Amino acid sequence: MKKLIFILAAFLAQPVFAQEATDITAKSDIRHVTVYLDGAEITREANVNLASGRNRILFKGLSPQVNPSSIRVTSAEDLSILSINNEINYLDHEESQPRIAMLRDSVEKVNRQLTRVNDDRDAYNTEKNMLLKNQSLGGQNNGVSVTDLKLAADYFRNRTREINNAISDLNERSTELTKTRNRLQQQLNELNAKSQYVRGEVTITVNASRTTSTRITLSYMIRDAGWVPVYDIRATDANQPIQLTYKAKVFNNSQIDWKNVPLTLSTANPSQQASKPELNPWYLAYRNIGGKAMANFGTFNKQEPEMLMVPDQKAREEAAPRKAYGNEGVTLDEIRKDSGYGETRMMLPHNQGTMLEIADLNISFDIKDKYTIPSDTKPYMVEVGQHTLNATYQHFAIPKVESAAFLLARVSGWENMNLVTGYANIYFDGTYLGQSFINTAEITDTLDISLGRDSKVMVSRETVKEFTSKKTIGANVKESYGYKITVKNTRSGNIDLTVLDQLPVSQNSEIEVSPGDLAGAEHNALTGELKWHQSVTAGQSQAFNFGYSVKYPKNKPIETQQIRSQNVRYF
Repeated sequence: MKKLIFILAAFLAQPVFAQEATDITAKSDIRHVTVYLDGAEITREANVNLASGRNRILFKGLSPQVNPSSIRVTSAEDLSILSINNEINYLDHEESQPRIAMLRDSVEKVNRQLTRVNDDRDAYNTEKNMLLKNQSLGGQNNGVSVTDLKLAADYFRNRTREINNAISDLNERSTELTKTRNRLQQQLNELNAKSQYVRGEVTITVNASRTTSTRITLSYMIRDAGWVPVYDIRATDANQPIQLTYKAKVFNNSQIDWKNVPLTLSTANPSQQASKPELNPWYLAYRNIGGKAMANFGTFNKQEPEMLMVPDQKAREEAAPRKAYGNEGVTLDEIRKDSGYGETRMMLPHNQGTMLEIADLNISFDIKDKYTIPSDTKPYMVEVGQHTLNATYQHFAIPKVESAAFLLARVSGWENMNLVTGYANIYFDGTYLGQSFINTAEITDTLDISLGRDSKVMVSRETVKEFTSKKTIGANVKESYGYKITVKNTRSGNIDLTVLDQLPVSQNSEIEVSPGDLAGAEHNALTGELKWHQSVTAGQSQAFNFGYSVKYPKNKPIETQQIRSQNVRYF
């Protein structure tokens, strides 16, 4: 009897331990997206009705890029989460995007038309072959009348012509349909319309103490998304503030559209580790170029500086070989920003590998408007904010390199605007001048923004013949050079202009360089640089002459003129 009671008790208790979970398919919507420089965090919400006990909640139609280790689940109810499982579903075929479905239908329609064209062409070719095989009239022993022969010849000729014309028309039709199909297929490829439709799924098993309705929030990271900063800088006059529009190019390749959702842009690193961080030594060092700080001339340089990550001074000294920079001969080691602990490099997708350095302070921007970002490999512009910047303006010119003056805006107080290093579209006086580069990794409190060439300030440099000569003096040759720099300001206001030129620098005791009249220029004997600071009155011109001489042994000729290379085309 005791054995029977024990068996009965075990049988009654079995449903408690082997309880089947209630399966629930959650209909979730994207409520928020946090976009990082590399990756994005998706937040979804779903209202579900839970039964008392175990419930298995299935979130379908997710991106196949879900990072399992990043999945987070929260609920308005106090639920016990028993397990979280992530997998890829290759079997379900949900409805595609309307545009993709339309393109696929168009491709299928064109394929059906191509099949009909090929069928018609095969039919004509069959008829043509039949005519060619049946040209014998009257058999081998019986002749035919001239009239019958003429009628038969006319028939064969006319019908063959009709068949050939029909086949030519079909060939042209086939060519046009094939071109149309290829264009449609290319558009499908651009929209990531793959033949295989896959979606991610997350299954959450929870235990509810009672039957209830609750809201489940699911968040996870996906990899193929991000943003890069872009700026529009507009200046109307050299005496007016600058209008800066802060924008971001956001891209989404997750295979799931973000439809009318709030966005947050962040410079944080989403790949954070759970282990505690460590501090490495942060070394400081002077950054000098020829004993002076380097000015950021923006578009003077023909390439942007490369950014290198070097953790300490020793690694800095063992960094990559020096590299020429622009026309000034400035080296990579001299122009790059000294890197400290905690800086993050990011990749610009639209520039195929450009590295930017992001300060260790994480910045987030909550975008006030909702945006729709399709998953179609294209970047979409998102406006972050607008700023009015007070700036002082300076003009720079190197007439030896280019007969143009460049306008530089020096902005102070920019640190509070949360700017991120990036490219800027420059507009001045209603004209687009091109792209410049804003480097917020500078440690100074003044941000220099190049506004490009100023066509209203003209600069020229010409040789003064009466001060240019070549003479032989004993065993030496002496070459003398004279130049005239002219600046004309056609603006309505005065300008502050810095003009740069140079004298050659001797690296041999037998070669002597002697400065002549330098018209009050600051002369750096180590680099040979000449610098003039001029205030040019509106509508006025200023000119100043300078010269130098070079003496060297006549049996050791040297190149006293700088030569540049230029590709030319011969006709």
